[in-house]
Amino acid sequence: MSGEPDQEPTKEVPQDKETAETSEKKEEKPKVEATPKETLYVNNLNEKVKLEELKKALYTLFAQYGTILEVVACKSYSLRGQAWIVFDSITEASTAMQKLNGTNFYEKELRVQYAKEKSDVIAEREGVHVDKETRRTEKRKKREFEAEERAKKRRALAKDMLNNDPNKLLLVQNIPVLDPSIVHDMLSTLFGQYEGLLEVRMAPGHGVAFVEFGDEIQSARAREGLQNFQIAPEFPLSVSFAK
Repeated sequence: MSGEPDQEPTKEVPQDKETAETSEKKEEKPKVEATPKETLYVNNLNEKVKLEELKKALYTLFAQYGTILEVVACKSYSLRGQAWIVFDSITEASTAMQKLNGTNFYEKELRVQYAKEKSDVIAEREGVHVDKETRRTEKRKKREFEAEERAKKRRALAKDMLNNDPNKLLLVQNIPVLDPSIVHDMLSTLFGQYEGLLEVRMAPGHGVAFVEFGDEIQSARAREGLQNFQIAPEFPLSVSFAK
């Protein structure tokens, strides 16, 4: 297994009735499902659970339905809330998916489906050579490129925001896309160090939040203190006065 497969967590966007009806019509097309395989992709996991505890609990849960060769879960922020379970056979994986999809697990409903790609352990068992070193190098270059692109966007945004008049509302950007409740708690703790914090409002799935203070003097202090604060690796906060 690569350790960093391509699947991304699904983001849910609120819809009004008309938009929802339109979406339903568009979604009438047959859904393309991943081909049945030994590896299952699991998401909507509770991100507050420690990684080792999560992996052990997943192993215990899924091992009821067959022999597990590997459980993959990562610390990286972009892959939190996800895991890959590798069974010895497709039959075992299929049974586990049917039995456990929708199960309550650490107060969240599991979403289980076949993985898009075959895991490394299965590929190697079938005699396919897996060049892990080349793949790691390619992924590192991709991460570096994406980090530079984010930095360019932050610099451009900061330049645009220079002309905004100081006010009590701050715009916070470049936030890792995690469980909104976790991000809200982190931001409340960070900005709560400064006097006058009134509210933290999230924009789910967009890496953006609004933080309101009692007046512009208080917001200016928080802005100065937390500008470029490293909330997570490769995610320095961008804090500016909102329009």
